[in-house]
Amino acid sequence: MKLEDRVMRDGVCYIHSLRHTDANLSLKFLADPSGSTIARVLTFSRVQAYQEEWYERDDDCIEMLIGLHEEVKKDGVDYMLHTDQRELWFHSDADPSVEDVVPDAAADQ
Repeated sequence: MKLEDRVMRDGVCYIHSLRHTDANLSLKFLADPSGSTIARVLTFSRVQAYQEEWYERDDDCIEMLIGLHEEVKKDGVDYMLHTDQRELWFHSDADPSVEDVVPDAAADQ
C-alpha cells in the first residue's frame, strides 16, 4: 500500500501538528477536525534537503493533507507533501513510520 493511502486511510487528513527538528519530521493527524483526538502519527527520520513553501497560510484553520508523493531514487526517496496551505519537499533514506494511535491513549495526547 502506498504511503499516502496508509496515512489518509479512513478519511484521516487533518493535521494537528507538524514538527521538523534536525533530521526528523513528525506529523500528527486528527481523527475528526472538530475534535482533538490524534488518530495517526507519520514520522520521517534522516530527513535531508527540507524545504517548505507557504502559499495560503491561515493559522486559524486546520491544515489538511491533500497529497503525499514519493519518488524512489537510488539513494532513498524524495517526498512532496501537499496541503491546502503549503508544500513540503525533502529526501530520506530511511523508511517512514505510520502509527495508528490507540483511541484510549489519544485522549492523553
